[in-house]
Amino acid sequence: MKTAYYQWAILGLTAFMAACSSVPEHQGCYVAEPYVNGTYTGSCDQQSRANGQGVATGVDTYKGEFKSGVIHGWGLYTWSNGATFCGQFSQGNMAGLGIYTDSNGNRQEGIWEGTNLVQAYQANRLSCTIR
Repeated sequence: MKTAYYQWAILGLTAFMAACSSVPEHQGCYVAEPYVNGTYTGSCDQQSRANGQGVATGVDTYKGEFKSGVIHGWGLYTWSNGATFCGQFSQGNMAGLGIYTDSNGNRQEGIWEGTNLVQAYQANRLSCTIR
C-alpha cells in the first residue's frame, strides 16, 4: 500500500513541476535571446531567423532590430519587472548610446558596454523612440 502511495505522490509532484516549468511554445522566426523567445512578429531571413525590424515577446519584450536571430541595432528592451533599455544593441548586449530606466523610474543615460555605463551623460540629454 505504501508503494502505491509513493507512486501517486511522485506522479503528482512530477505533474505539478511540469505545469510550473512549462515554457510557452515559440511562434514566428527564431530569436536567440531566451527571455524574449516566445512570440515573434516581424521580418525574417532565409533561415527563418528574426532579421530586420520585429517584436519578440516572452518573459521580457524587445521591439527593434535583429540580425540573424540576435538582438542587434536600435531597440527597446523591457524586462518583466518594468525596467527598460532604449538604445543600441550589439550581439544581444547593450552597446553604445542608450537610456536605462529601472523599475523605480531612475534613469541613467550615456554610452553602455553590456550592463556597464562607461560614459554617463547629463540627465535628459538623450531621447529614444522606437517605432
